[in-house]
Amino acid sequence: EDEFGSGKLLPVDSRFYGSQSAGEELFDATKSMESSQDALMEDTNEGVLLTGFSQSRSELSQSNDDLVIHDNFYDDNTPEEHAAMVWNSNNNSYDRAPANLIHASPVKVSVRDVHVIWNLFDGYDWAGTRDVIAKAVEDVELKATERQSRRSGVQVYEEETDDEETIGDFLFNSIYIEIPSNRDPRDLTRAINEGLNDNATETESVATTAMTMNTTRTARRSHPKSKRLRLHRSKHHKITFELQGVNVDMVMFPAGGVETVSSIDARVQNFDIFDHVPTSTWKKFATYDQDHGEREMGTSMIHIELLNVKPIAELAASEIVLRATVLPLRLHVDQDALDFITRFFEFKDD
Repeated sequence: EDEFGSGKLLPVDSRFYGSQSAGEELFDATKSMESSQDALMEDTNEGVLLTGFSQSRSELSQSNDDLVIHDNFYDDNTPEEHAAMVWNSNNNSYDRAPANLIHASPVKVSVRDVHVIWNLFDGYDWAGTRDVIAKAVEDVELKATERQSRRSGVQVYEEETDDEETIGDFLFNSIYIEIPSNRDPRDLTRAINEGLNDNATETESVATTAMTMNTTRTARRSHPKSKRLRLHRSKHHKITFELQGVNVDMVMFPAGGVETVSSIDARVQNFDIFDHVPTSTWKKFATYDQDHGEREMGTSMIHIELLNVKPIAELAASEIVLRATVLPLRLHVDQDALDFITRFFEFKDD
């Protein structure tokens, strides 16, 4: 106790309390922050409060240097290469067209991501076509009326009339009009008008298109004038073809380069046929069949490759090589819709 009370210095062993070791340093959280940021402090009654950090100018300049802005970035990108194939007659196979051959092409056409909707209407746009149909219907009705008048005053049963000849005519390779012997001639015009009626329901269609049998034909019965035919275009479309994501590449190859004269590559991402016929049961005539699983991303629903080739250069004639790839389709075929599509595409104005 006397030793501590005296003014003598305490002995210090330099092995334990010598100079500070450079290999070990106390962790200072604020020191690392101060190296890049300046602390923002505020004096309070309880002491100093750290409110935030201000970024140093050197770091701001460094972050600005890291941010690079490219003007017109998308415009500078190179366009998508044309998809073109050539025909190899030696192997009977499709080969990818060389890039130099595509670049040397005199004509190149590329179509990207086009959405196509094609609506099919019933009826007839041309006045000449309507006149021909109206005249044919009038002739058929006149023949049926004359046949009916020859049997006037005689009771005719259904069993006897079934064997008689049906009066009809076939027009434009797609329209067949007929009047059975046991039908009223006026029902032909009524049936045609109902067929073009956009507001008809399935019940109305069955009731109006089925010609009523005339069982009370007498000589005193008069036949009023038939209703006027309504053959103009229908107000609403009945079938819709929808093609989404249409991409087409057409390349004309230079003469003498290869045996392929031109190449057409067409791809359709989605393809649907909608049924708007009032009497149809379904709403989609054709679509992708989901029972085959999910489609692979980027796969086209329809892919058509059309090549115009000339295997023998001396010949003026050329050949066409066609390859089509179609994903599985689900068809909902209604008879009324099928009849309309058949009549539409088989029409020939001869």
